[in-house]
Amino acid sequence: MLKLVSLICFLIFSCYMGVESKDLKHLTNELEVNVAASRVWELYRHLGISMLTARELKTVIQSVQVLKGDGGVGTILKLTFVPG
Repeated sequence: MLKLVSLICFLIFSCYMGVESKDLKHLTNELEVNVAASRVWELYRHLGISMLTARELKTVIQSVQVLKGDGGVGTILKLTFVPG
């Protein structure tokens, strides 16, 4: 579980490091993990990663809202970070 939480933290923060919101149009990040693709896919499909992130990183992420979609192409999420 610790590896999973570490992966999630890395994904979120590596995506947002140094990105000005006014310049943000597309956010892309690649990461190689030592886990079977089927296990990783289970997190990404059906918004599993966003719900796991919100649950495991309550001190960093205040809320995750699905603005559009169901986890497929074109899905838009709104992450609200804890102030501070």
